[in-house]
Amino acid sequence: MPEEVAVSSIYAVNGEFCRRLTTAAACVATSTILWTHPQVVNLSMGKLPRPTISSHIGVFSRLIVGQTVLKALQYVGLVELARLFDRLSPQTKALNTMVSYGATGSVLQTILYNRITSAVYRHYGVTRDSSSSFLTVIKKRIYPGFFWSFTRECCGAGGGLVLGPIIQNKLRSNKTTEQYVTTHPSATRFFTGLIGGISTAVATQWMHNTCLKAGAMAELGNRVPTTLECLQTAIRDHGYSLLYRNAPKRVGAVSVAVAFVSWADIVKR
Repeated sequence: MPEEVAVSSIYAVNGEFCRRLTTAAACVATSTILWTHPQVVNLSMGKLPRPTISSHIGVFSRLIVGQTVLKALQYVGLVELARLFDRLSPQTKALNTMVSYGATGSVLQTILYNRITSAVYRHYGVTRDSSSSFLTVIKKRIYPGFFWSFTRECCGAGGGLVLGPIIQNKLRSNKTTEQYVTTHPSATRFFTGLIGGISTAVATQWMHNTCLKAGAMAELGNRVPTTLECLQTAIRDHGYSLLYRNAPKRVGAVSVAVAFVSWADIVKR
């Protein structure tokens, strides 16, 4: 069977691929919800109390199904968009992966994070309910921090998916680790993805905090903040700590996401 035909029919004929994709989406959605909840509280400037087991359960149960569906859709979009870019520009596969992750994540990941922000605030009764019309979703779930979200996803998780295989190739070329890489490909993909995700998450932490600040501003304010206002407010409220605030939780979430996507091996080359 020609390679292109085999790859094109991957969803229809490869049940294992679909199971890996779904598993990765569920695991990443879980870690994102659990680790983003405290970050929202940390950036609330004292408006929200410290998270408890009860609040974690309440927010998690409200979000997990929708977040898993969003992540699965993002990963399907990532696969298809990367394949399209590879056909158009086969010499830039690394950049294709980053841009594809940024393009899919900048929309769906923005919705994901802003939904978590909204759910956390509403769980504590700090914000009022609003309509769920299409325009409201665009204004309050996608637009706030959209530029920062695209840059974060492209260079953060997208960069981690590129860095992971580079680390894997280095291990494969090393005589000490060559045999392990060859005999344990899934574990190697997970480990190198984890290391790659940690590295790129640290470098993009300030973008992430700006995105969370944008979501909070949209949730509590009477108007949607501009891209520059999001950054200015984040710098004013947090100063240099914008570079590292929430880093342990967010780095954990991103590295786990990159590790599971790398393990699932959904971006076929």
